[in-house]
Amino acid sequence: MNSKIIRELLRKYAGTILLLLFVAIAAVLINVIAIEIGRRIINLISSSVSAAGGKERQLAIYCLGLLTAAVVWGAVDYGLIVMYSRFNQAFVRDIRLRLFNHLLRLPQDFFNKNPIGQITNRIMNEVGNIGSFFARLFLQPVIHMVMVIFYGVYLFELNWKLAIAGTVFIPFCVVIIPRFYKRIHRLTEDGIDSSGNLTGYFQEVFTGINDIRAGQTYFFEESRLKKKIREFVGINLNMAKTAGGLESLIMTITRFAPLTLYFYGGILCLRGEMAVGTLVASIVVVNSLYDPVNSIVNFIMEWRQASVRFEKLDEYLRFESESGIFPPDDRKEEAVSAGDIRFDKVRFGFSTDQILLSDINFFTRSGRKVAFVGTSGSGKSLTATLLGMIYKPLSGSITIGGRATDSIPLYDLRTKVGSVNQTLFLFNDTIRNNIIYGLLRKPGGGDNVETWVDFSLLDNINGTEMLDQRVLDIVRDVGLFEDVMNIGLRSKPGPGAGAISESDKTKIVAAREELAREISHYDNEYVEFYNEGAFLEYCTVFENIVFCPSIAIDGKFGSVKRFCEEHLYGQLEAKGLLGSLFAAGLKLARADNLLLGELYKDKSPLLSCVELDPIQIENRIKINEKLTAGIDEQTRTEDVDPSLVEDVVDLALNYCPGRSKVDVLDDKMRNEILGLRKDIKKLLSGKPGSDIASYDQKSFNSSLSFMENIIFGIVNPLRKKANEDISTLARKLLGTAGLEGLVIKRGLEFRVGERGARLSGGQKQKIVIARILLRNPSILVLDEATAALDAASQARIHDLIAEKYKDKTVISIAHRLNAIKDYDEILVFDRGRIVEQGTFEDLVNMDGLFRKLYHGSN
Repeated sequence: MNSKIIRELLRKYAGTILLLLFVAIAAVLINVIAIEIGRRIINLISSSVSAAGGKERQLAIYCLGLLTAAVVWGAVDYGLIVMYSRFNQAFVRDIRLRLFNHLLRLPQDFFNKNPIGQITNRIMNEVGNIGSFFARLFLQPVIHMVMVIFYGVYLFELNWKLAIAGTVFIPFCVVIIPRFYKRIHRLTEDGIDSSGNLTGYFQEVFTGINDIRAGQTYFFEESRLKKKIREFVGINLNMAKTAGGLESLIMTITRFAPLTLYFYGGILCLRGEMAVGTLVASIVVVNSLYDPVNSIVNFIMEWRQASVRFEKLDEYLRFESESGIFPPDDRKEEAVSAGDIRFDKVRFGFSTDQILLSDINFFTRSGRKVAFVGTSGSGKSLTATLLGMIYKPLSGSITIGGRATDSIPLYDLRTKVGSVNQTLFLFNDTIRNNIIYGLLRKPGGGDNVETWVDFSLLDNINGTEMLDQRVLDIVRDVGLFEDVMNIGLRSKPGPGAGAISESDKTKIVAAREELAREISHYDNEYVEFYNEGAFLEYCTVFENIVFCPSIAIDGKFGSVKRFCEEHLYGQLEAKGLLGSLFAAGLKLARADNLLLGELYKDKSPLLSCVELDPIQIENRIKINEKLTAGIDEQTRTEDVDPSLVEDVVDLALNYCPGRSKVDVLDDKMRNEILGLRKDIKKLLSGKPGSDIASYDQKSFNSSLSFMENIIFGIVNPLRKKANEDISTLARKLLGTAGLEGLVIKRGLEFRVGERGARLSGGQKQKIVIARILLRNPSILVLDEATAALDAASQARIHDLIAEKYKDKTVISIAHRLNAIKDYDEILVFDRGRIVEQGTFEDLVNMDGLFRKLYHGSN
């Protein structure tokens, strides 16, 4: 950390530091008082018996004083711990925030040169270590010095000769410490680098986990990790040896101190020149004196380590932040407006000996559509990044509207230039917040995302309601509406802010009833509705028994397994169903067992054609491995291992008759299950605080999604068009009931996961495009912006830009050349240069690179 930041933070917390010092000094003083009381007690009780008369009362007073000192010291020490912990956490928080804010403002070149893992490690680990150290910098050394002074003065007050004898070994500590400095410095540097490399490796592996799975490179990655861990452990072990060696030497010297006291003090006591209490007090004080001395020694060693960490972080702080990234307070007019774009003899490279762009020259008027094409690595994307000053050219100039981009404040430049890059990035937030992310620029916002929206970036929009409507329009424009609607239909209402109103619940139940009537008109086999008086063929036996969503059981009892163990198995046994289900489970376990076992052993692709999921197949195989020849359907459950009984019964509970070719349930068992359903319903509804609702045709079920609540049954998996027809009908009924807006809102509130992991590539691309189009920049850079979209979606985006952004300058980097036939101008790149330039027809008619690219792509 640079000294300026530390000085600012120390000034900020000066009052807290002074209070901590005062409390710490009070604790030391109380400890000295306690030692003095102990000395007097020993002297009192070691006096002659003849002189002991009447001193019992004095002894009681001393003991009461010692008790009081102990209680007060405990309270003061606890208060000191709590205050210091708060101060330490606040200090570390402030340093971490300042470093993080500094890093956010650094140019792209910094992140190209520093691995993200190293940066993350230093923000989290090194800042924590440095912050904790500096939080103690002017606290613990002062406290320890105060302790040394207090104990030293008190020791010399007791007996100056004894004081000299007891402190004779302290100078040795001062001599030993510097000999370890260089090694500690080197090991600390190595440790920081190794820790950063390990953090970076983990980040790299988990970011690329899909490629690792696809390549099956598990053993290779395990080997890489072992090598890095060996290095990390070796460095830490050497550091532990060095620190341990220093600590052991200091502690050994500390142990020598009482020897001189015992010898010299013992002689004085034997000669009657000193009271025993004084000797005992001197020993206690000397031991207490060496504690702060050792702490000071350790603090000096920590200083060496902190100085290394300081140097590492200072490398980051020496990077200058980008200037002009915030709007000035005294702005009188807009700094830049859309205008003609000119590149004049632009050269660029990450170093002067590796030039990637050479002599880039082109001019385009405002509002025109320009395409960059060329082979991979020819410089198309790099040229586009220069326009937004992500990188700065080594030479030449770039102007917008006649102004050089390096003279335009970055805030204004990047407001006017919007880019959709090849590498899609989404934040782990909702779809809506990812779309409006480019507007979250207003300083001083609060906990709600809306408070950060800078409405000045939007034309004729000055409130959240208008913004939401604009977001919805953009969602429709880019073709994201159907995706959001489907996500909303699959979402479940949550508690609190996620709950829906009673009126909306009533509408959904009404839509459910209308759907049932509609289906009954043309086919009553599309859906098996949740009918309380009927056994459901397309539900599992367990779902038939509990007659409510399994997820509701999970939420209430922690897991279905726990519910079965604590409640269901007892009910099954009481109703005489346990044995029947055990027999059914045995039939299932042995059905096609040899075939399943062979397919599973060979990892055959034919397993995908089996109606069982992988877990069920594994369970069947494991159960058969445990079964013996003597166990059959007539075997009593009490004669079988209880764990095997549970496994077999669980197999039967997960059995779905309508989806299986094996029939193990007769009408009698079905009726018995229906009888048990009523008892389980009473059990669930009778539990204190229970919120488990059984399937009720007249009630909204919060454990089901919106679509499931409307259908309220299982779509027949044997009817090919059933899902499509039912979904279409459900969507129609939602619109009729006025619930479409509610579902869309839920879809927009869907959290996309880490880097958008819960979405498809096309959905992510649509969200990123929507984010840029919502901000409506004057210059739009599309770097393979539709690469993840199908042909229809690409055409939709192309038409959208052509219609609604016809007055904007569009620069498109494309490999699909048919998509840029109507562009005003096309620039052809090759090896960092523009080698051809013209309209689509002109370039096709030329016998050049573009013609080869065009014919090669068709």
